[in-house]
Amino acid sequence: MSHAPHPATTVAGFGDKTDEPGPERATSTRPHRAVSATMGSPSMEVLHTTVAGAPGTAVSGEVDVATGPALTDRLEQAIRRTAGPFVLDLCAVTFFDSTGVHALLRTSALLGREDRQLLLVCPPGHVRRVLELMGILEMFVLYDSQEDAAAAFTRVEA
Repeated sequence: MSHAPHPATTVAGFGDKTDEPGPERATSTRPHRAVSATMGSPSMEVLHTTVAGAPGTAVSGEVDVATGPALTDRLEQAIRRTAGPFVLDLCAVTFFDSTGVHALLRTSALLGREDRQLLLVCPPGHVRRVLELMGILEMFVLYDSQEDAAAAFTRVEA
């Protein structure tokens, strides 16, 4: 029985073996492309960014069984390279399944080990509904937009 090779995830930018970031790139406040995964579905992109000085990651596209593992890996890398509260922006996610839930729970657990907070930017919609149906919505500090998260973060620092 012959098996066709599994399509590979295209990984570019932040933390891949061919392009290790230097200190200047790891601390950049400018968003840059971290992963683009296409595996028989629309792509998922992960951008590293900051919200009111807090490091963060913005995800767009579909988070499913094909792209979820790459998302989990990139979030783990981003957590290892940053300090303080961590912002995860899911505003541009178009599909979100249990692999996305796994990535969120893993991210929350890793940050919790270091007494760091996960700030989730997740407007009302399908992603928030999945979290609600799973019974885990209350586990997260939620904001409807990056602006709301930045305003709340700025008030806490003042």
